[in-house]
Amino acid sequence: MAKKKRIERFVPEPNKVELGQGDTPLEGFFHVDIRPLPSTDLVLDLRDPLPFEDESVAEYYSCHFLEHLDRHEIPKILGEILRSLVPGGRVKFVFPNLMWAAEALVKHPEWTPSVIEYIYGHQDYSANYHHWGFTPESASRAIKEAGFENIQFESGPVDHSIHIIGFKPVPPAPVPEVEEDVRVDL
Repeated sequence: MAKKKRIERFVPEPNKVELGQGDTPLEGFFHVDIRPLPSTDLVLDLRDPLPFEDESVAEYYSCHFLEHLDRHEIPKILGEILRSLVPGGRVKFVFPNLMWAAEALVKHPEWTPSVIEYIYGHQDYSANYHHWGFTPESASRAIKEAGFENIQFESGPVDHSIHIIGFKPVPPAPVPEVEEDVRVDL
């Protein structure tokens, strides 16, 4: 029987993490990608568990990454993000919008090559294929089912992408026990 590899967990610095940054990393984030790019702080196959301590990341950002996973792998990475976010922490995803792509194929057949690439990925390296896709409704449902709350859509610079934000729930504050003054009249 194969032994499970022990994960050495750590707190990323800064404690804002971008997953799958590719060639356009955001400034001020710790960058995780499957490729050893100049901006990559940690090379990791994101189908594997995230190596971050529980409740150690304030914010996650991921632009056009989750669609590269199989649909059965998406709940796993969402669970890892939720586990490692601080209570009240934020996650923002940007996805290709399959609803936009379907409408574009019908309305603008001349766009077919670029829309097909948008649906299936650029395919210029082995990890750059899309295995899943999202509509605004399915993106919201996936994030909500993973345990995020206060789901919000943001408008982005282009309408063919879904910009969605979710937050890790904050547990309710413990209610202090109040000792009742019990008097017995005799």
